[in-house]
Amino acid sequence: MSSRLALFFAAGYLPPLIAAHHDMQAFAVDHVDDADPEMARIADEEIDRLQLSGLLELMQQRLLRLERIGDALGVTIPGEPDDAEGCIAWQRQIEGILQELGATDQADAMAYTLGLHIGEVIRLINRQAYLVRYQLVADPPILANQWVSIARELPVRLQHLLTAAAFAGLPPILRELGQPYAKVVNDVVVFPRRHDDKLYLVLLGRNLQNEMYSLLDQIDATEEKLKHRAG
Repeated sequence: MSSRLALFFAAGYLPPLIAAHHDMQAFAVDHVDDADPEMARIADEEIDRLQLSGLLELMQQRLLRLERIGDALGVTIPGEPDDAEGCIAWQRQIEGILQELGATDQADAMAYTLGLHIGEVIRLINRQAYLVRYQLVADPPILANQWVSIARELPVRLQHLLTAAAFAGLPPILRELGQPYAKVVNDVVVFPRRHDDKLYLVLLGRNLQNEMYSLLDQIDATEEKLKHRAG
C-alpha cells in the first residue's frame, strides 16, 4: 500500500482500533473487583480472554504498522499509550500531526478523516459486542448508560464518515465505503438491549461481532484495491 492517500486512510483508522483494545482491557480491570460477583467473574474471564486470544498481538501489529506509516509520511508517531485514559491524549496527538500534514492537500485530509471515523465506528460496535458479554450475567446501570451513549454516537460518526466519503477528490475506492458503513450503522442502532433475554443477547453478540468483522473486511478489500491503483 504505497499511495499517499492509502497511508493517510490507514493512519486514520488504526488509532481507534488500537484504542479499542485498551477500552476492553480497562473496562475489565475496572470491574474485576465489582460488588456484583457475576460482573467480577466475567471481568476476570475477559482479562484472560484478552491475554490469550491473540488480540494483544494484533494491537501490537497495528501499532507497528502505524509507526511505519509515520515513517513513510515523514512524521514521528507518539509512543504506545499505557492505558485507555492515555489513548485519549495519544489519539489527539496523532490527529494533530496528521491534520497538519494533510493541511496542504484536501484529498489527503479527507482520506485521513474518512479512516478516522471508520475506525471509530468499528470501535463503537466492538464496545457494544463486549458489553453484551457482561449483560449476559448482570445489568448494572453502567451497561445501560454505555449502550445509550453508543447508540447516540454512532449516527454522529456515520454522518462525519459520509461527509468525508462524499468528497469528490477521493478515488471511488474510498468514496464507496460510505454505503456499507451506513447500512451496518443503521442496522446496529435499532438493536434494543433486552438485558433479560439471554438467547437474544447471545444472538446479538454474534451479530455485532459479524458486523464488525464485515467492516474490517471492507477495509482490507479497500486497501488491496488501493495497492493496485498505486501500482
